[in-house]
Amino acid sequence: MVVIAPANHRLASRKSIALSEIASEHFILCEQGSGARIALETLFARAGYKIKVRMELGSNEAVKQAILGGLGISLLSQHTLISGDLNDLAILNVEGFPVSWQWYVGHHRKKHLSVVAGTFIDFMYQHGPSLLRENIKLQALDWGCHISLLIM
Repeated sequence: MVVIAPANHRLASRKSIALSEIASEHFILCEQGSGARIALETLFARAGYKIKVRMELGSNEAVKQAILGGLGISLLSQHTLISGDLNDLAILNVEGFPVSWQWYVGHHRKKHLSVVAGTFIDFMYQHGPSLLRENIKLQALDWGCHISLLIM
């Protein structure tokens, strides 16, 4: 998870930004319960800051468009950014970022995965950033699911 701002934002060219400096910014966030929002809320709460939420939107693309419109900054998964985004958006170099997050994948052990689902899981294992064998924990749960926890 990285802090995103418009490329022309006053902090975009800074080499190091304190968390206190972004605490005064207005944030554009996804809805309650989204991974990025939970990560930001947790980080701000630990530091004793309150998030200034300007807007809540339902998708990462909508958040990126609002940032481009100059409505605020946000925390997004770096995986949601494509190379063209970085012409108009900047990843701010905020101390303590990027923030890692956990991804969970589960499926019923008696059901076979579709080709698409299997390919997606294979992709996560092969291309997840900082993915090491010790970061994968496989569990079989009593209620019939296999869970993979990827700590990224």
